[in-house]
Parts: sequence; C-alpha cells; structure tokens
Amino acid sequence: MRRAAVGLRRGCGLLLVLGAVCVSWAGSGLDPVISDLSSRIDDDELLVSFRLDHALSEDTLERLHSGDALQFQHRVELIRRKAYWVTPNRTLGRTVVESQVEYDSLTRQYRLYRRTENETRGDAQPYVDTEVRRSTKSLAEAVDWLVAMQDVPLAWSPDPALEDRLKVRVESLFGRRMILYMVPSRRSIAAELRLEF
Repeated sequence: MRRAAVGLRRGCGLLLVLGAVCVSWAGSGLDPVISDLSSRIDDDELLVSFRLDHALSEDTLERLHSGDALQFQHRVELIRRKAYWVTPNRTLGRTVVESQVEYDSLTRQYRLYRRTENETRGDAQPYVDTEVRRSTKSLAEAVDWLVAMQDVPLAWSPDPALEDRLKVRVESLFGRRMILYMVPSRRSIAAELRLEF
C-alpha cells in the first residue's frame, strides 16, 4: 500500500511538471501566423512580401523596453517541387533577412538593424547583400521592422519548363522561450505559396 502511494505521488508530480512545461510553451494569446504572403515578378525579379502576425507578446515588449534586443530571422526560399515522390525538392534560391530592434532608454529611440543575405543555385544572378541601420521614436515602426517584409528579392532564372512546379517557402524564427525554465529555444513558423504565372 505504501509503494502505491509513493508511485502515485511521483506520477502526480510528473504530471504537474509536464503541465507547467505545456503551459509555459503554449503561452497566452493567439498563435503566431504568417499572413499576406504574396509574390510578384517585376522586370524578371521575383519579389516576396509577407507579415508575421501575433509574434510579439506583452512580455516580449517589456523585455525590449528593459534593454533586451529583439531578433527575428526570416528565410525566403524558391523551391522546385519534386516531380516524383522519390525525388527530393530542390532549393533554387534563398534569401535570409535578419532584423533586430533595440531600445535606447536615454534617447527614447528604437535602433533598427536589418541584414539581407542571398544564396543562389544554378544560372540565377545573385543579389548584393545589404545592411540597413536607422532609428525611430515610433514603437509601431519598430514592430513593423521586425514582422513586415516587403518585396524581399529572390534570385532566380525564369524557366518555362519549371513554372508549374515552383513554390515559395517562408520560415520565420523568433522569440526566446525556455523549456523547463532552463533550455532556451526559438519559435519557428512556416508558410508556402505556389507560384502562378
């Protein structure tokens, strides 16, 4: 009888710990989602736009105002879908956009930083990697700097034979969460868009 009570206590303790982990991982509020994903071709240039909604919680904004820098990484890939189930998808081009916002409490300004790196495969012409730095007093502009991407260029070479098998994949890495209050991790959200010409 005593063994059963000890086992029951351990089982209840394990369930409480797992419940706390699930609650800390789930958090409160709405789940982040990539919205307004669109692409367009302008002078043989493929441009992708999207927005990451519900990614910044009140806790995250408090961390920002207490001096922590917020960093988001967005990966935009042009993928040729596989022709047969046994062949893998092939990445034709990738652009990585890293955005960062820091709050300076002395000047009451947000320092914005964005770096764009491009990778190409095949015949596509690579774009020049860029870095942008600026500052603003507007919180709304700082939040948009992190979550709204407008006309992200993807290097590609138009090929009529592949047009029906191309898609754009967007993956956003952001936030800082603690698993079991000890192990840091980042959240990841992805979305895909089939290209239509």
